[in-house]
Amino acid sequence: SIVFSANEPATFECDLNESGYWPCTSPYDVSGFIDGEHIVRIRARDRAGNISEISEVWWSVDTVAPTTNLSAEKIAEDTYDFTFSSNEPGAQFFCSVDGSEPVACESPHSVTFTVGKHTFAVYAVDEAGNRDPVGVSYPVEVLPPITTTLSDPGVVLTNSTSITFTFSSNRPDATFICSLDGGTPVPCTSPLTITGLANGQHPFRVQAVDSSGHPDPV
Repeated sequence: SIVFSANEPATFECDLNESGYWPCTSPYDVSGFIDGEHIVRIRARDRAGNISEISEVWWSVDTVAPTTNLSAEKIAEDTYDFTFSSNEPGAQFFCSVDGSEPVACESPHSVTFTVGKHTFAVYAVDEAGNRDPVGVSYPVEVLPPITTTLSDPGVVLTNSTSITFTFSSNRPDATFICSLDGGTPVPCTSPLTITGLANGQHPFRVQAVDSSGHPDPV
């Protein structure tokens, strides 16, 4: 809806997309445009027949939704860098993890996940407000750390009051917690030598813990 006036009594003529001038009045309502740029030129004619300078109104129509492209790079066992783009310059992006409420985000976008299966999704919204109706998603599965005991004597009968355990994990970022005789787990490193053992059975337990604090559940 285009509103116009003159500084003296006058009639008006409008030209839509260079189709030629015809009489028009304010407000001038136009609709039904196809995608692309459009222009309305308006001129006034006073009672003496003098024609004003031409005023122009430009606008662009865009009803086509953008598309979204997504790629992912695993930078740690539980962390991914997501890079995304759109076929329309200037598009804004909204990201969601596991179906959460989408929030505005920028590329690249880093996410650290908990242990389990997850989905990262992103969609683009162009400058005209058209949203990619589908967007794109990326499945993620973070496995818990696994503890491997390289030297485990198992159940043995020995006359020694000391024993050494060597252990590792499938996660290079893992640390370890150890407990003896059901005690509170404490940080430990491999190899671990335990001394001063009394007669009897002594259960030993070691768990790998990844950089996000996820322990080996077993």
